[in-house]
Amino acid sequence: MSAAALVLILIVVTLAYQINLRERIELFGGTPDLNIILLVFLSLSYGRGVALAFGFLAGLFLDALVPHFLGATALLGSVTGYLLGSLKAKLLIENPWVRGGISVAIFCLWEVFLILLYPSSRPGSFGNYLRWQLFPCAVYTYLVALLFFCIFQKREEVSW
Repeated sequence: MSAAALVLILIVVTLAYQINLRERIELFGGTPDLNIILLVFLSLSYGRGVALAFGFLAGLFLDALVPHFLGATALLGSVTGYLLGSLKAKLLIENPWVRGGISVAIFCLWEVFLILLYPSSRPGSFGNYLRWQLFPCAVYTYLVALLFFCIFQKREEVSW
């Protein structure tokens, strides 16, 4: 399968998740960020070109779903995909625990950046936001990322 086809398929999966499934799998007020998990996977598996394309296009479509400034998530996705894909050869990260940790670190940085960019989007104080929204989402993102990377690590070892 070509890289372009893979990017388009994953964008459709991300959008379907955002539109249909995200609220249905909420746990303790948190939902996993599939966009970041897929971005880390593509960056560390396929490199910066594929990750840059996925980060920009998925971010642009996700920005269209949210009534904020169009392009903020696209910019974050493309910069993150490019930087992480560029570090792929230097990091050589194969451990799914570490890949999950990278996903959570990127998730937290993105959330804090977007909250600072759009202060009116967070309800209440920043401390309450961290405790009741960011923390459950970060834990849930880590657990889903760990499962995702464990599954695809075994598939990569078998099929590649």
